[in-house]
Amino acid sequence: MERALSDLTDDSSATRPVTVTPTRRHGARWERQEINDLLIELRAGIPLEEIAHRHERTTGGIQSRLSALIPPTEGVDAADAYNWHRTHLDRILSIWQTITGTRLNADWHARFHARPEIADLLRYPDDKLERAGQALLENLGRLPLTQWTVECSWPGLGLLDLSWDALQGADEDTLIQVRELPAAAISGVIDWRRRDVLARRLGLYDYQPQSLETVGAALGVSATRARQLQEKAMLRLHAEHRLPWAIDHVRGAIKQVLKQAANAAIGTSECLLNLSEAALPNTNPRLAVRFMAILTKYGQIESRHLAAEVTSILARRREEEVQQIRQESVVGRATARCAEILDAVAWAPELGAPPDFYQVRAQRAVNEREHSGLWHAPKLGREVAYESILELRVIKLFDLAHQIAWYCEQPVAIPYRFNGKERTYYPDLLAVTNDQRCFLIEVKPRFEMATSINRVKFNAMRQYCAERGWGHVVTDGVRHMRQLESRIVDPTTMKRLTSALIERDLYWPDILRLRKNGPLTNSDIAAAVIQQGWDFQLGPYYLSMGPSRVL
Repeated sequence: MERALSDLTDDSSATRPVTVTPTRRHGARWERQEINDLLIELRAGIPLEEIAHRHERTTGGIQSRLSALIPPTEGVDAADAYNWHRTHLDRILSIWQTITGTRLNADWHARFHARPEIADLLRYPDDKLERAGQALLENLGRLPLTQWTVECSWPGLGLLDLSWDALQGADEDTLIQVRELPAAAISGVIDWRRRDVLARRLGLYDYQPQSLETVGAALGVSATRARQLQEKAMLRLHAEHRLPWAIDHVRGAIKQVLKQAANAAIGTSECLLNLSEAALPNTNPRLAVRFMAILTKYGQIESRHLAAEVTSILARRREEEVQQIRQESVVGRATARCAEILDAVAWAPELGAPPDFYQVRAQRAVNEREHSGLWHAPKLGREVAYESILELRVIKLFDLAHQIAWYCEQPVAIPYRFNGKERTYYPDLLAVTNDQRCFLIEVKPRFEMATSINRVKFNAMRQYCAERGWGHVVTDGVRHMRQLESRIVDPTTMKRLTSALIERDLYWPDILRLRKNGPLTNSDIAAAVIQQGWDFQLGPYYLSMGPSRVL
């Protein structure tokens, strides 16, 4: 850096003849400091050949690196990268000054351009830089370069502000933001196969959590090879990441929660478990905790130890739940809650016969290491597999409620099509009442009910049940999707949301901005999405008027 800075005032270097360009470092990895030096030399007007000489690389290698720092939307050929950067030297500074309304003097110009974040900001087009910058300025009152880089890489991540208290309170906004952490973290994994393995294993990007065997089959490799790819992805998560600012921001957010939990006398493993249950609700808790520990930069051995402690924590929680269930008042509450769920079931006009109890079995092959847990169901006389805390709550409710004769987890496989791909959907539960009515249950948090992929699944479940004379319901154990379908959104709120969507697609920072102008709850958004058929996804948070992927 000192050598590069000195060149800003050394005009002789720009005219020194270059006879031979050594290429000893041709093909070597570009470190962040070397990229910063390259940009400083570029700003100093040093010729391309001289820059290549200093870095001991070819001119083609220099052009290739400079090309990677140009937004793809510009359509600039690698051979023209040097000239393009020479004519866009102040692009980032100009946008920053326009957004903030601040003008920097010459001394601050040099300091600004020496910041390492500039190399990453250069890769983003003007509209993305402006949108992310405006969101940060509106919510923070300033535009720090590090958070600007993070916000450009993953909308909403730069505004992330987690706390242990909010996590414990199960605040919906907090849960939505927590879901962004693992998705944002693996988005920068350079090797696509490792990234895909992590996405499949953790249940990200519209995948359900998959076993190593299923992942291997999807990639055309063995389960052992799938495990190797998973381990390499975790081992090199920080070292080989194309979005280092984003993953550092994720790590900082998790460490902040861990620190607050420690002040409340909560152990690291239990805090990571709670965080994992919110961020990766359907993932094997041991795998989820280990992944979150590695995100926080715990070593491989220590992260495995933290994951191992999860078993004893879950066993303790299970014993506490068993003791609670033995209370007679719990049975009464479960029966009343079950009655509410039955009232929310959409029953077929002509009821069909339920399946035979002895012929219904879980359709998705899982084993004890691949699902979130097992619950001993006295009503069934066996262990029941569950994949999320919400699902476990409904299972316990059905086990206690007098209205339910029997139930089964993941009872049927329903084909559906989403984003041009054929997929298979496994509803969470099938239940049969004492009067022999049969219905399928999907358990989802309220804010997830409206996502495009879930609505496609629910439509497939609705058709499947209609053909058999069964009922169906989507619930979180308390609230139901039919409530969102019939919810009346305030006309003023609906107009503000619609107007914003007409202008552009919305991300989480845009929702925060809209809330400053009036009330806008997650339930309002979910109801509007369902009723209007808009396109909606989480991880990252994205809302569009269309075209909808719900067919």
